[in-house]
Amino acid sequence: MMKDFGWYKKLFVLLSNPRLLKNDKEYIFVLGHMRSRSSVLSHVLGSHDDIIGYTELHRSYANTDSLLKMRVDLYEEFGQQFGSRYLLDKVLHNGLDPSEAVIRRANPKLIFLLREPVGYVNSLIKLGKKVGKAHYANLDFTIEHYVLRVNFLAQLPEKYGLPFFYIDSDELVSNTDEILEELSRFLDLSTHLSPTYKKFEKTGKRRFGDSSENINSGAIVDTSKHRDESDKIEIPEDKIAPAMDAYHACREILINQSVNQTG
Repeated sequence: MMKDFGWYKKLFVLLSNPRLLKNDKEYIFVLGHMRSRSSVLSHVLGSHDDIIGYTELHRSYANTDSLLKMRVDLYEEFGQQFGSRYLLDKVLHNGLDPSEAVIRRANPKLIFLLREPVGYVNSLIKLGKKVGKAHYANLDFTIEHYVLRVNFLAQLPEKYGLPFFYIDSDELVSNTDEILEELSRFLDLSTHLSPTYKKFEKTGKRRFGDSSENINSGAIVDTSKHRDESDKIEIPEDKIAPAMDAYHACREILINQSVNQTG
């Protein structure tokens, strides 16, 4: 019943705002993986006056109807702020990435985000223990999930055939100003992106991105400088090797084909 109610609510929003039927927005997709610092990047982007969206909509972009559903989703939260130029979503899981039909229709700005596997594994396992998700806290699962996602991301540049911007996750926190300056130019924003950001309705809430205290800081922070090494996981080399191979192969593709060379 609740699912039906949600569908009727969205239909009401659409009928009450027929302008949503017009595909007159530009789109940004952040394409990454879990624990890639996509939440902080999306908050920085969504805090800019030109951009609406900061969270993960958990929407499949298999067909062009998904763009209409995206507009409705974001209008429900932002309402009268909907005059902004760009709509933003981040996509972190295989099966949800924009199809070629969506890419042709939307002609979006694409931002690829990749984190090295050791940091990713430690972050996801720590999260799994905190929120009680046993599979996230399982080393074999975290590595397999990473390899599958990163190998898939490596295929998308050729599949989409669009210019894209690549960000190395560690560079985002260690070389913030330069990254944001270049990204602002790539998106042709009215003003430069700031390393500080707003807190929104769903900031810090589970299922909508990073639920740790870090996201509530309101600024990009290099957490590696304040990391407690006592809970760092020692990962056997033979276990992490497939993830390292996938990371280096994908990273090489993204660096070589991106419009920037920040990696």
